[in-house]
Amino acid sequence: MALAITDRFGHGGVDLTVFDPSLHRPDDVARGFPYRADPMEPLLNAPAHMMSIRTGDPDDFLRWYRRASPYSSDGDVYVTRPTFGQYLSDSFHDLRQRWGSRDGVLHCVPEEVVDLVRADDGSCTLSTPHGSHYGFDYVALCIGWSSSADTPAGVSPAYPLRPTIREALQQPTVAVVGTGLAAIDVVRALLISGYRGRITLGSRFGLLPAIRSTSPSPSLKVLTPRFIEETEGLDLQRLLDLIEAEADANGIDVSVPRRVLNQRRPRIDVADYLRRSRDERWAALFVAICDECGPALWNKLDKSSRRAFRSILHRFFQAWCNPMPPQTGDLVLEALDSGSLVVRNGLAGFDARTLDFVDGAEERFGMVIDATRNASEPLASQDSKLVRSLLARREAVADAFGGLTVRFGSWSLVNPKESTIENVYAIGSLTQGTRYYVNALDSILRTVDEAVEHILAARRATPVLSG
Repeated sequence: MALAITDRFGHGGVDLTVFDPSLHRPDDVARGFPYRADPMEPLLNAPAHMMSIRTGDPDDFLRWYRRASPYSSDGDVYVTRPTFGQYLSDSFHDLRQRWGSRDGVLHCVPEEVVDLVRADDGSCTLSTPHGSHYGFDYVALCIGWSSSADTPAGVSPAYPLRPTIREALQQPTVAVVGTGLAAIDVVRALLISGYRGRITLGSRFGLLPAIRSTSPSPSLKVLTPRFIEETEGLDLQRLLDLIEAEADANGIDVSVPRRVLNQRRPRIDVADYLRRSRDERWAALFVAICDECGPALWNKLDKSSRRAFRSILHRFFQAWCNPMPPQTGDLVLEALDSGSLVVRNGLAGFDARTLDFVDGAEERFGMVIDATRNASEPLASQDSKLVRSLLARREAVADAFGGLTVRFGSWSLVNPKESTIENVYAIGSLTQGTRYYVNALDSILRTVDEAVEHILAARRATPVLSG
């Protein structure tokens, strides 16, 4: 998706144009890949009270959900991803209906943008595959994630879940490649469908997401906004020391994550690790740090520390900062205790029937399901036609840590001359090299708010570029 804005006639009215191929598909409009309809109904990994898309109204999703569902409750309810997708779609349709009252027009173009050209006066022309051209004053790039690597021949992809699970139910043994949230989706779908065979999760490190604690989130006492603002710079060891200090200030034992980080390939009792992530407060502390100050801390890290963090620590922080829902955790623990679920680390390779491990072991299965995404590699797409266009025209720079190089806080692009392009912005995953990206919704909402604030300030300070 790309957003483009034209300041009409200089009198404050704003035309907004949304480019998105999903506009051709009414059932998918505004949902995004993770939230499309799925009969297996995978769960969100965060409770409903954390899922509002309106930053000034944290209860927006809960109100929508209570209207939409006669079975909604006031507790920490975890709704399905398709349900959240319907909320996104309804919110977009509501925006379309209300935009006209804002002295502007909302245009919806059911195409992708493949090229962006900036004129000498800074105005932007966007092009679509069918040769249409559109002119704008401001552009925001919201192109989302790249797809996972191609699934090997004969290996079933995790999504869509329904056909994969239907086939898996016929097999006595199933292997799932990956141990992240996608793999947990597959395990949950198998278990609630009554699968009675043996499930093996295999990955290089064998680390599952933590289980989200039901305890209140810790209040940060060391890593406060003022402290971070006054900190000149950080290296990796100093960052880890500060996290330890935060844990001490909250009386939280971090021996479990410390032991995991100190091992090249964690050797842990998976069931014990999951129970302790649920019952102790260390996992909740990592969630609070990542959500509240992760981007600001990342911005303070020197480049060598960022490189080390991304290659060594990122996969662990992803597992701790993106915990699975408690009810899913209970299912996983029950399966681990019964022996019907096994977690293996040291995965070296796989094909349609076999997992190979670095110790030379080879295990055969009735079916292998690919649920991987390499946490050490960039996740934001740098291979779209639009991004290639920006790089080729030297209007953007690929960030070594993922996405495009942007200015922290405004999210405007930076060109090879290290000059800020004040009217082209990146939102969400494309900013992950500059803004540490853990929680997708939080990252998108905050970059949107800050980018829009920057656009509004620019409109007040500069003449209209085109009318």
